[in-house]
Amino acid sequence: MVQDYRLQKEQLETQISTQRSVWEMERQTAERERREQEEGLKKQRQRENDDFEYRKALERKKAQDKFGEEQRQQERKNNERQDGLEKGWAAREAALKEQEQELARLRGPLKRQKRGLNSRRSSCARTRSRSGGSPSCECRPWMRSSAARRRRSRCSKNSSPRQSSRSRRLP
Repeated sequence: MVQDYRLQKEQLETQISTQRSVWEMERQTAERERREQEEGLKKQRQRENDDFEYRKALERKKAQDKFGEEQRQQERKNNERQDGLEKGWAAREAALKEQEQELARLRGPLKRQKRGLNSRRSSCARTRSRSGGSPSCECRPWMRSSAARRRRSRCSKNSSPRQSSRSRRLP
């Protein structure tokens, strides 16, 4: 019996040591699998993070390119508009200069005419002061009466140098 106990004890000890070695191997395998899983997870997270950063950088680059292109287009439009405005201003300035020259050209004869009128006025004023203050028709034709104007127009119609009064009456 002692021997049986010893044999049984040895068998149990071998089973225990075998079981412990199996457990140790399972523990090591589980530990290795856990480390591999952590490393895989770490690599996956790193890949996802790198992918996210790449997509984010790509989107930023696209947005910057789009903004730069929009800015260039806006600048082009502004330059075209500015050129158009400057051309319009130059054309207006040229037109104004031309109109000023035309105005100066037209004012020259008016100034001479005004000087002539002023000299006639002063001579009429001298004549009027000599004659007692009544305006004469020669000095101020606009002061003539409408009846005198009608008479004068009738006279000028009747006394045409080309036609005599007899030839006018004949049909």
